[in-house]
Amino acid sequence: EKIIFYAQTARAKEVYVLAANSLQSLDWFNNPELEKNIIAFYTRAKATDQLSRFQQARAHRAIDEHQDVEGAIAALEEALAAVDKDPDGSPTHDCSIMKSGLEVLRKFGEAKKSADTDPRASLVACGSLLQSSELKDSPLRPGDM
Repeated sequence: EKIIFYAQTARAKEVYVLAANSLQSLDWFNNPELEKNIIAFYTRAKATDQLSRFQQARAHRAIDEHQDVEGAIAALEEALAAVDKDPDGSPTHDCSIMKSGLEVLRKFGEAKKSADTDPRASLVACGSLLQSSELKDSPLRPGDM
């Protein structure tokens, strides 16, 4: 709480970044308020790269701890939106990796949803994702499938 209060009263870009970095060392994944503050501080500081990396970390953690494909998709979409909004930034290799990972997550989400109605098609889709070279760019691991 002291970190958040100090960052909000200081209103300096460097302080926002330091506060967001410090809040990441806490249990932000299980505390939505911390998560919102981290995103807000990076946004106020216009620290697009750090915001993007935080959103990627959110996506990885959603998959690793909760197998939450939809949450991971939302986090990667927010990361891409932050990169797209940055007027100084140019499309980077990291952006293409995020897009590739997002596409893999979407395909896996569709395969997971179709598992109840058409298990064979779901298995084929997961098999093709396992063979895909794009799997390494996504938060998914072969064991998640």
